[in-house]
Amino acid sequence: MAKEVSARASQQQIRRYCHQIVDKVAGLTEGRLWAAEQALQQAPSDAIRQTLVETSASAPDETTAAFVSAAVRGGNVQLARAAADLLLDIKDAASARAVISECLRADDLSVRHRAVEALETLDDPAAVDLLTEALGSEDDGVRRAATSTVGLVMGSKYHPLKEMMLERVEDCESDLHRTIVGSEDVGLRRELAQGLGFADSERVLPLLGALSKDSDEQTRREVVFALSAQRSDAALDVLEDMLEDSDDVVVGAVLDVLATHLGRDSRQMLGSIQKALHNPLRQVRRQAVLMLDQFNPSEVKEIVAEAARDKDFEVQRSALTLLRRHYAESGAVGLGEGSGEYSPEEQMLMIWQAGEFGMDARVAAAPGVGGDAMSGLERVALTGSLSARMHAIGELQQLRDIADSPALQRALQDPDDSVRSRAAAGLGYTRDAGLLTKILSEHPDFLLRRRAVEALMQNPAGPKGEEPGRRGLSFTSTRSVSMELFSYFLAALEDRDESVRQLACNALGRYVEFRSPMPVPTVVHRLGLLSEDESLSSLVREGAAELVEELEEAAFMEPLVKLADAAVEWRGRLAREAHALRREGEGGGFILDGRSGLDPENLAQGWQKDLGLTAAQSQAASAALRSGEVLPDEVAQVAARGMVRCLVAALNGLYHAAHAVALLGDKRCLPSLQKWARAVSSGPVLEWGEEETFGAWRTMLPRLRARASVAAVAAAEVLKGSPDPSVLDASCAHEDEWIRTVALTERAGMEEDAGGILRDLAALCRTHAEEPDFIEPVGRAAVTLVEGGQAEFIPVAHSILEQAQTDLRLELTQRLLVAAQEESVAGMLHGYLSGKPVRRMGLLCLALAFRGAGNDVGGLELPEALPEGAEVELLCAHRALGAMLEDERAAEALKESLRGGQERERYCAAGYLGMARVQSAAPVFASISDRDVPWSLRSLCGGMLVRCGHRQGMSWFAKNIGHSTNAQEARMAVDLSRAVEDVIPLMLECKDVNLGRFV
Repeated sequence: MAKEVSARASQQQIRRYCHQIVDKVAGLTEGRLWAAEQALQQAPSDAIRQTLVETSASAPDETTAAFVSAAVRGGNVQLARAAADLLLDIKDAASARAVISECLRADDLSVRHRAVEALETLDDPAAVDLLTEALGSEDDGVRRAATSTVGLVMGSKYHPLKEMMLERVEDCESDLHRTIVGSEDVGLRRELAQGLGFADSERVLPLLGALSKDSDEQTRREVVFALSAQRSDAALDVLEDMLEDSDDVVVGAVLDVLATHLGRDSRQMLGSIQKALHNPLRQVRRQAVLMLDQFNPSEVKEIVAEAARDKDFEVQRSALTLLRRHYAESGAVGLGEGSGEYSPEEQMLMIWQAGEFGMDARVAAAPGVGGDAMSGLERVALTGSLSARMHAIGELQQLRDIADSPALQRALQDPDDSVRSRAAAGLGYTRDAGLLTKILSEHPDFLLRRRAVEALMQNPAGPKGEEPGRRGLSFTSTRSVSMELFSYFLAALEDRDESVRQLACNALGRYVEFRSPMPVPTVVHRLGLLSEDESLSSLVREGAAELVEELEEAAFMEPLVKLADAAVEWRGRLAREAHALRREGEGGGFILDGRSGLDPENLAQGWQKDLGLTAAQSQAASAALRSGEVLPDEVAQVAARGMVRCLVAALNGLYHAAHAVALLGDKRCLPSLQKWARAVSSGPVLEWGEEETFGAWRTMLPRLRARASVAAVAAAEVLKGSPDPSVLDASCAHEDEWIRTVALTERAGMEEDAGGILRDLAALCRTHAEEPDFIEPVGRAAVTLVEGGQAEFIPVAHSILEQAQTDLRLELTQRLLVAAQEESVAGMLHGYLSGKPVRRMGLLCLALAFRGAGNDVGGLELPEALPEGAEVELLCAHRALGAMLEDERAAEALKESLRGGQERERYCAAGYLGMARVQSAAPVFASISDRDVPWSLRSLCGGMLVRCGHRQGMSWFAKNIGHSTNAQEARMAVDLSRAVEDVIPLMLECKDVNLGRFV
């Protein structure tokens, strides 16, 4: 076919040989597979065979398919795996289905996995048949891969296989339907039930209906979550049928979903509650009777009376509680000051009696009844006899959040153990996480601390200060862990009580389960102390040791390091191409230096994909590289701009990745940091002429390289455990004051006594505060100086925030937010903001940082509304401040902008929703991250999921690595790193745990 090549040939000769072979096979009209097999057999070495297979990726899909099939048939495992990696690239080949099918039956597990993944690229109905076959495979890995592919197809909006798959799924007689329902793999059934929640189609209801009768209760629970995403009558019918389920958790979730869809006080919901009240499971009846508190007492009087005769004591007690509370709210019974002849104790006992016997005429007509029952109960709980106080506390717990009741809070400090124990029962229902953290941190009674940590682990949702008598937690399908509570669980590992320590250890385990980023060395150290404490039980010590093992295996940093490594590799290629692009003589045209070793085909593909050249322009560049001729000026200009843009993106990714890795603290990342620092130690010489734009680029790129290098070197020192600030001496003395500012800012964070460094940094900031080129380094330096107590730099930060672009503005505001956790910084910010109308962007950002750190905005002049036609980012920032102040309308307006606004509006809404920590926005972030929207918005929303502690956060980045363009991966590196930069300080230092969680 082509001239033979020796096994010792040079790489260039091998590539030329392989291209010739592949071109020959591509030119055949028939017999391609036979020719590919012959070519692989005749190749003198395995390395050349692999190069042949990889080279075929540049040929038409049919040729690639022939080489893939030939490699898989050849029996060489490594070659087969390399070929299987190309399965995603042969979708347009007529033989694609046959080749993928052949790979599905290969001996090697890795090949079979890749084949299953490749099925997603087909639009052939037979792909659904193959997926069905894979779901029924005896190979666990194949089943898992097929399950992921089905979930991907179902969750996509316009996937070509989705319609075909929906047709099969809704057909109860189809093989796909039967395979899923009849699978012996319970994990597969669970995962598919979960994935169907993202299908956004009523046609999955037959399958959900079948799975709703699954023998595994966890699968049925996932079905409930999936049905919660449906709003059709048919979905409600399935849910109604599930009220007969044998698992109380399933039925409880069904009741919550029905309440959300039907309305908690609707007649239809009342019918479902009545059905649940006759359920043989006592836990179901206990939940159902509590849901009756949403209805008018006159509507449910007979139902409650019947529940009061239930054989279960808790159901009886809850029903009687409802009767007593309704009776008290009606005004028929009261404990007011004007009740006259009755003592507070006697009046309280009248409410008990009314609850026991119902609201009948005899009791309602009792003399002396009237006044405010609430205030009377509060008074009795404070001043009555021990017995009366105990009863009054029990009553108040049913009527008020403990955070809103002075008497209940006083009871938590009562010297009597029985009173404290009775009051502690209300901790499980409070919406005020701040009260719970205060008890966990300060209360001397270990039983109350146990109650507090248990309640915090439940992570309740809903607004604080809700109407008295409404304690039901709202149902949500959002699965997340609270980042704001992390530091409290970490501190509780040192609690005096062993059970509190064990509960805190369990709570931290949920962060590992959700793959939330965390400061691993800090957590491992604390857990290590716990596991080595001989005074503790073996159960606690073993639990801590097991969690340490899970942490060390979790590899939170893996997606981040992969993205940064990809950015390094991409930047290296771009740098070589930028160096090869040069002027021909003084004022001449641009040429591509043929001595650079660049491959013309790869250059054409890369420039079209990364730099934004058209197909014609990229081919012109390829031809110029081959011939040495001058590039068309238009092509050269577009390529130069694209190179600079991409180099900046890669360097930004490395800079932020270095900071994030330092915060994660995993020493296994040390070699990566050292590699990154070496990779950016030098850069291309842009021999592009003396035009002003080119000159600006020649200044900017070395600065960004130095910035990334400084960050990587500083991060490496941090990971060593005892950082040596002197490694930055050269950068701190650099002749370019831009680089010097960056280096001094990094060094200030490494020094124990940074006084001298801050003085030098302050001098640079004063010199360059007004220069546009210095906005970024001066902005970061100003925040560092404010952290160091220098209030004079708040106006500098204000000015930078006014001028900065959105991403930098969000970053600086978040850094100020962390700094404002310190009382001194908060005082400086409050002093600066006082007396100024907070209407412009810079002041709004300072106010966001101040309030976001949990500080009271009293005394600040905050606008209720902005003028009509206000700039979109200004409007989003204003709404974020409103959300921080618990204005639900502002939070909803931001979520609505994210769902359906224009491109910039959606981006700003996402950024400021994340800063405001609106927990209810997590499902919106999850939805947008998987939609067909601009990649910058998808990646930003993925980062917001990490900030929310959402299960899908880190996995979103992991699953998109390798399936995105170089520019997209660089953007992912920035957004994931920024999420880690924001969330780690929040986890360690946040003091206001209520802020944002309850909006």
